[in-house]
Formats: sequence, structure tokens, C-alpha cells
Amino acid sequence: MSQIFLVSQHGLDLIFEPLVNAPERVPKAIRHTWFELGKYLKTKTSADILRKPKSGRTYYRRDKAGRRRVHVASKAGETHANMTGALRRSLSWKVYSFQKMGFGYGVSTGMAKRTPIYGAAIEFGKRWENPTREIKPRPSIGNNIKKAESVWDKLFEDQMEVVFLRNKSII
Repeated sequence: MSQIFLVSQHGLDLIFEPLVNAPERVPKAIRHTWFELGKYLKTKTSADILRKPKSGRTYYRRDKAGRRRVHVASKAGETHANMTGALRRSLSWKVYSFQKMGFGYGVSTGMAKRTPIYGAAIEFGKRWENPTREIKPRPSIGNNIKKAESVWDKLFEDQMEVVFLRNKSII
């Protein structure tokens, strides 16, 4: 059986201390990392969707009260622009195990926050309603997953510290 050690430095000396229950604690740290990553992705993606100004076409549309509003759409490849908020509100994530996490539109929600029918068309691009016009992809989820790759290591280190150092049980 392998042993995991906590390595610390005191002056010029390196101290190796064996960690108790390490095999049981690592999956817990990974699950916590998935959880923190899900929160991070949802927050950043939602903020990116609401970020203005977008750089696409400008439209005039009427709101529910009948007032004329200006809406600036997003250009292809950019995170989609928020119009009704239904797609943004359906963003969710779920940790299935320490090996698997889901993130996307309507991943862990019930009927109240289910994904609008146009969700996949916006994310991946598609011909929609008018067969002569094609919607180019606005990969909101894809863009933010790429941005989160740099955060993954920091989140994992933080969770390993929480699991092993704050609940320190060393032989």
C-alpha cells in the first residue's frame, strides 16, 4: 500500500509527515473542486452574458409594456447577448461523482429552469425558424470553459488544503 506524505519546510529541513486516510480524502477534495468549479463557471458565464456592450447588430424591439428598446446582439463566436434571460437562468451544474461533473443549460434543474428550445441553436449554431438564415454559433459555455482552465489548478490546490491541512490528522 502506498503512503502519502505532507512535505513542509522548517528552515533548511524538509519534514515528511504521513497523512492518514489519504485515499478516502482525495476523492472528497476532487468533488469539492468540481463543486467550486461549477459555481465559478455559472457565475462567470452569467456575467459574460450580461456584459455590455456586445458588438453585433443593433435592433429596436418592444418590451412587454410596449416601449421601444435598443438591443445590441452579439457577433458570431462571442458570448450570446441577453434578451429575455431564460437561457441564462437555465445555466446549471451538477457533480455526479469525483470523476464526473456536468455543466450547461438545464443540467440539474427541474421544469422551472429547463432549457429554452433555442439553447442548442445559439450555442452551436443552426438554421432557425427562417430556413434561409443561419445562426452562427455563440458559444457561451465553450468560451467560459476555456477561460476556466487556468483556474482549475488553483481550485484543486485550495480544496486539497481544506481537506488535508485544516482537518489535519497526521500520525
